[in-house]
Amino acid sequence: MSDARTSELEEIKNDPNDVHVFISYSHEDFGIAQCLQDELTAVNPDRVRCFLDAYSIRSGEEWHSKIIANLKAADWLVFLYTGRERRPYDFCGFEIGIFTSVHSLDTSRKITDAARLLCIHDTGGLPALLSMVQNRRIRPYQSDGPLEATKELDFYVDSPLAQFFEDFYQYPANTPLRRMLKRIPGGGSQLREMPNIAAEIADRVKRLTIKFQEARKNDPISEKFYQVRIEIDIRDPLAKNKNDIPGRSTVTAMQEAFNLLGLSPDPDEDGQLKTTWEQMKTSLETNNETFAWMDKVEDDIIDAAQQRNLRSPEITFRAHDGQFYRPLLARQTIYGSGARKFSVIFVRTLPRQFVGDESTSALLIGLILASRFRFTFIEAARELMEKLGDDVTDAEFQLACRQIIYDIERMEHESSEFGMNSPDLFQQAFGPENHEIVNAFYEIWFPVRKDLFALIERRLEDPSAVSRENVREEIKKFTNTVSPYNRRFLEMCLQRYTLYLKGWLKNPA
Repeated sequence: MSDARTSELEEIKNDPNDVHVFISYSHEDFGIAQCLQDELTAVNPDRVRCFLDAYSIRSGEEWHSKIIANLKAADWLVFLYTGRERRPYDFCGFEIGIFTSVHSLDTSRKITDAARLLCIHDTGGLPALLSMVQNRRIRPYQSDGPLEATKELDFYVDSPLAQFFEDFYQYPANTPLRRMLKRIPGGGSQLREMPNIAAEIADRVKRLTIKFQEARKNDPISEKFYQVRIEIDIRDPLAKNKNDIPGRSTVTAMQEAFNLLGLSPDPDEDGQLKTTWEQMKTSLETNNETFAWMDKVEDDIIDAAQQRNLRSPEITFRAHDGQFYRPLLARQTIYGSGARKFSVIFVRTLPRQFVGDESTSALLIGLILASRFRFTFIEAARELMEKLGDDVTDAEFQLACRQIIYDIERMEHESSEFGMNSPDLFQQAFGPENHEIVNAFYEIWFPVRKDLFALIERRLEDPSAVSRENVREEIKKFTNTVSPYNRRFLEMCLQRYTLYLKGWLKNPA
């Protein structure tokens, strides 16, 4: 130990009869810490010296050495815990480490049994480090009827906090702070044999309990979010050249939010409902649902992480409750480790739709969307291949690749906004006899779309990794796979809509 540290410790312990108490607390709980200081000091004002780990350090003092010196001088180390987060420089593990080292509490059993190392709290649970020390939970007296002083006195005398004050009064054994009957070895308290001291301790417990209750007045007693939301935890750093978020990022939400998405993840050990970003996308794909809204959220998260304006266009989707929602990135929290948490809310909105009933609207929407695919990949196939030919520049080729992704995503976004992100509406419009055809289209779309996007994105990231011919062949594969279903889809739309019009013309009423 340095001479400066030695002299500082000697200055604190200049009177061997003094009893030093180190009180550790969150700065939001200063009122509780001050109340405990007052109660302990009042036991014997001439001998009790309390150190509050933030308040007792004057401006300009070196807090690290001051805390270490007072921890080494402390006879008691008392933690106050209300569940509030502590400041990063005075966490309990550091203080427990110093205290246990000085007092030779070198085993977990010794630490647990040490009456002078304890935590006073009003919460149901404690952090792991604090749960290993003696703990005294605050419990207020609650009367079923008119307040009865005797019952209240008995309640506080029997409380765990009264035991703490009784131990404090009797410390140290050879020269206790207050003379009183000691606990019977292996037995209980003798406070009831000392009515005056019992009443005094009960009053101290009551005052400290009230201070804990007062500190809770500014705590929220309930919280309700009026928009359904999910939380996305991204622990991996987001590189600047990344255009997607890690698949293992955790998605946490209430059951209400997962119900909208048709998901039912099992609760974890803490009862929270969680899945991963990749699992959520895979589940939607397995259920033959588009996840265009997830692409929009992903784009917004990447923009936010790179401190760019959110550029992705708005999108809506039809949820499993039959309503339409717009996903909005509402909040980003950045941690010192580089991890991030994003809050996404789902705002209920009106769907884009044609005037008419749901079935005829679905037919018209199907015609439009199927026609978009036909125009882009079948009727304009020659022009598309020319844009991807060997005669164009690399920049022109890359631009054509980006345009393909944009065109497909635009179709998916439009489909989602009209409520076609799942096959339900089309099945209803085309009738039960065509369910298998509708399902087949959704089932083949996702795998071929995924393969095409993967190849093009590899090409965009590194032009030398994928040849132009490979890109052209993958587009032909995509077109040839989807074309038969596209043709059948257009035929079904026209047939059903023609039947509807004929029926209406015969009986317009």
